[in-house]
Amino acid sequence: MTSSTRSMLIRCSILAYGLSIPTLSSGQPSCSSDRPGWASHRTLHVPRKFVPKTAEENNWAGALCCIYTHVEIWEDGSGISYLELFDGTEYPVGDGNFLATARRVMDDICVMQMGRQDCDSRRSCMDDALEKTRCTADKKPCPGGKTFVSRDFNN
Repeated sequence: MTSSTRSMLIRCSILAYGLSIPTLSSGQPSCSSDRPGWASHRTLHVPRKFVPKTAEENNWAGALCCIYTHVEIWEDGSGISYLELFDGTEYPVGDGNFLATARRVMDDICVMQMGRQDCDSRRSCMDDALEKTRCTADKKPCPGGKTFVSRDFNN
């Protein structure tokens, strides 16, 4: 089955459940990381209402960017987020808020064959993004007096 056929089947499944297909909107978090080789990046499509707004949500978007997963905002009345893989395959990843969705997506990616490689090789980048979240969540100083500045997660 080709990736375009799989993609069409997923879209038809979504329509069968009475959900709308989203249309791209502006305002998604910035991420331009591309995986070396043929597979450039995955895309997490989230409804506008789940656009990352807090520092913690933006840090999770940064951690996803570390593992070549871009976040795009879609106008969507259903509230369903979905992940598009390298080959164009798409699958729903939930209807929770951005943090719940980002955590699930990261867990899913890190057990996939290529995703496991990405998570292993980009662990430092992900840890930096998520450590920043842990340190700033309660507005407490980071261990060892670390200070975080804006980080480019695209490299």
